[in-house]
Amino acid sequence: MLWIALTVLVTGCASVNAPNEKQARDVNTTFKSGNIPAAVAGIEQAFAGGDPKKPKDTTYFLEKGTMVRNLGAAKLPESTVLLLEGDRVVKEWIDQIKPTLGMSPASFADSFVKSNKLDGIYRPRDYEKTMVSFSLAVNHGLARRYDLVATEAQKMREREDLIQKLQDKNVQAIRAKEDRSSGAISRIEEVKGYPVESLDSKEVRELRNSYQNAAAYYLAGFMLETQTGEKENANFFYRKAYELKRLPMFASALDKKAKSANETDALIVVESGFLSDIYSHKSTFPLPTKSGPKIVNFVLPATAKNAQYFNPQVVTVGNRPLPLVEAANIEAMSLRELKDNMSGFVLRASVSAVVQIVAQEAAHQAIDKNQNDKNAGLKKLLVSAVVGAISSGDVDVRQWKSLPSSIYLARGTLPKGQSVLQIQTPVGPRTFPVTISHDNEVIHVRVFNGGAIMNNYVTGISEEKYRVN
Repeated sequence: MLWIALTVLVTGCASVNAPNEKQARDVNTTFKSGNIPAAVAGIEQAFAGGDPKKPKDTTYFLEKGTMVRNLGAAKLPESTVLLLEGDRVVKEWIDQIKPTLGMSPASFADSFVKSNKLDGIYRPRDYEKTMVSFSLAVNHGLARRYDLVATEAQKMREREDLIQKLQDKNVQAIRAKEDRSSGAISRIEEVKGYPVESLDSKEVRELRNSYQNAAAYYLAGFMLETQTGEKENANFFYRKAYELKRLPMFASALDKKAKSANETDALIVVESGFLSDIYSHKSTFPLPTKSGPKIVNFVLPATAKNAQYFNPQVVTVGNRPLPLVEAANIEAMSLRELKDNMSGFVLRASVSAVVQIVAQEAAHQAIDKNQNDKNAGLKKLLVSAVVGAISSGDVDVRQWKSLPSSIYLARGTLPKGQSVLQIQTPVGPRTFPVTISHDNEVIHVRVFNGGAIMNNYVTGISEEKYRVN
């Protein structure tokens, strides 16, 4: 009965992490090499075990949607459908979170702490929410469905506004909870061995927040510019991109030179590198109580600092070299997301520590009732070990692993017709035949450890085949 009671007391702090995390990492290793067919086959096995009817985690849709985009025009509609499933999860999150913004600080604080309980549904992190819109916009551009980008642009603005309000509310909640709680630890710097320096790099400090993506704003501006009556809206997005990252390329978007009928205004989007993995950082330490020190586990999310970077610097089309500029550092955004939410993670871990103490004291009292028990000391040590084991692993380490560490952009006026695109990769230069045929073109390149894949389609995809509902 002691062990049953103990389990009931502390399992409220335990989590349901993705059961396929190792397989997901293995699949991502395959994806990093550039072997897309093998990566797609691996994602099916990792998340569904080969059973097409088995329920899928959100990351399945995000990962597979990202991967199959690189399998050619025929797979682009499937990529969009998959990404839209991830987008649906974000919409549902919005519907759930909006009512909580009207709560009192105290009520929201209680709800905030309880929200650490995971129900198996992965809700994209703040920077990932932006990347869902960005990835859909890239697909729309490749499908030459520039008319669809206004919807994604508006969604992105509305979601950013909601995220900001939620972060403000979270700050109030944490303060309210700290005022009413004698938490074990209140600052990340107090957690022994935590890699605090990873959250305080120059790149992280320079970001306004974790969710506004200058590359997404600029891409939206580029596509909106092609639509009748959207000039003012396009300039708004160009200005937002420049506010976030003061690049000359962003500033000059508002003052473009005229081009001839046989020229194309081309935007080349290059995704390169890979994000750091997230892991559970676990530390154990004693906390003083009235009945003596108690051992507690403190579990927090951290990054493995194993991001991969590759800066291709320039992309050449024909005989025209176009400099690539880093428009978004997704690795820095992911670290900023962790940093901005760290006070909440610490608070939740601190509350968990208090629960662990309560569980231990209840078990110790039960042990002490038997005054003739010669093994009481050993049993108390075992209780502490069990509490720590049950309460560990309460951090969701799932993430959208196939995202790039950086997004680069290049823009230039190119002659229409057949040409060759060349870009540097970790294994040397790669060249691709490219057809420039429209007045405005979006060209997408994904750089891998083993080369690169270019996406640029000569014709658009019909509304019947490219469904977005």
